[in-house]
Amino acid sequence: MALAAGAWLAGKTPIVQIQNSGLGNTVDIITSLYLPYNIPLPHLDLGFRQLPLHHAVMGRKTINLLKLLEYPMKSVHFYERYGK
Repeated sequence: MALAAGAWLAGKTPIVQIQNSGLGNTVDIITSLYLPYNIPLPHLDLGFRQLPLHHAVMGRKTINLLKLLEYPMKSVHFYERYGK
């Protein structure tokens, strides 16, 4: 996410690929860099994992977390990587 902010500042259009299990790690940079300084949130190519089991909790919370962060849902592409 930090590299994507730098890319935007350099005039690029960044895309960030991340698993939903790592989404929680982005909360600080979204709330302390992107939102206060009006940097457009990058397009997310988001792996929506439910398995293995320890990813299921974050899998159930992903969409609500994105909404809480006011992430534009039109900028999020979900894919499932390791089965249902």
